[in-house]
Amino acid sequence: IAIHDIPHIIAKSRDHPHQDAIHAAGWVSLFTLHALWPFLWIWAMAYRPDRGWGFSGHPVPAGTPQPVRAWAHWAWACPRLCSENRDGTLCRSRTLNASGAMPTIEEIRSWSQTYDWPQAGEEWSVAWGSAHMQWYGSILPRIIAFVPADTILEIAPGYGRWTVFLKDLCKRLIIVDLSEKCIDRCRQRFADCSHISYFVNDGKSLDMIVDGGVDFIFSFDSLVHAEDAVLKAYAAEFAKKLRPNGAAFIHHSNLGEYIALIEVQSRLSKFPKLLGLLKRLGVCDNVTGQGRVRSMTASKLAVFAKDHSLQCVSQELVTWNSRFVLVDCLSTIVPRGSRWSRENRVLRNVGFMAEAKRLSDLSRLYEWPPAAERK
Repeated sequence: IAIHDIPHIIAKSRDHPHQDAIHAAGWVSLFTLHALWPFLWIWAMAYRPDRGWGFSGHPVPAGTPQPVRAWAHWAWACPRLCSENRDGTLCRSRTLNASGAMPTIEEIRSWSQTYDWPQAGEEWSVAWGSAHMQWYGSILPRIIAFVPADTILEIAPGYGRWTVFLKDLCKRLIIVDLSEKCIDRCRQRFADCSHISYFVNDGKSLDMIVDGGVDFIFSFDSLVHAEDAVLKAYAAEFAKKLRPNGAAFIHHSNLGEYIALIEVQSRLSKFPKLLGLLKRLGVCDNVTGQGRVRSMTASKLAVFAKDHSLQCVSQELVTWNSRFVLVDCLSTIVPRGSRWSRENRVLRNVGFMAEAKRLSDLSRLYEWPPAAERK
């Protein structure tokens, strides 16, 4: 009985994304004379928080569980049984355009113009309890070294979900969005703030901002929908706009790391009951429901930065409405040779949504409506 739980203990110590499944399988193994125990031990040992699953040189990307690798071979080996268009139903995101591709800059601009914004963007912070809880519990601790700052640039503010916090952390705030509707709404919302400047751009350039005049660049929950060409263009702009000791904190897609897994799950979608079972077991995951682009990865942004005399100093790969697939990345970028310069530190954080859940639980205890609403 003591031996059978060792794989589960190892899994817990490593924050293994499948620790519940390993625990359950351990009890099954106990009643089969430990026939499964060696495999559970290997399964538990295969994952480490510092490097994920650590697989390389394989068509299925790092971060993919071993059972999915087996399914990958099976799915590709049986094209007649499993064949499906690569733009199959499973691969379609709610944000895909009519042709099945990620929307263009013009389509994103059109969407932002027609979207109702029922809660001014707060609707996307529900998993954290509120935007207030998400900012103070999740975002601010990650950027605290760079704020307050003299001049902050926010890219793609929407209706000002984060602008409301950033405006109190600087002497001058510049906000840039490709949507005129969003900029107009922010101008109305923050009409009493004389230190905010508002600009509409083309979705990839910052020509309206003076070179070398920005201390901190911020974008969160927007550029996850931006293709690699857009992030590459912005990296070139960051190099021109940042001061020598400035920094940028950019939330972007990492879905490109999981192209093979997307293909596998697309083929498995022909068997919805099987796919549902594999998701419940934690073998498959939600890889397309977040509307992330497939052309971007954490490593790509690091290369874009390097190409323009910048460097990534930290990259946190995170889950986002997923269990183990690290669909997003939070990248901190600085000018090469600045006081922030160091080797890039990469964290594969499979517990990111658990952090959101804890903040959501706390919000029910400690969040209060504005004073006007309590009267």
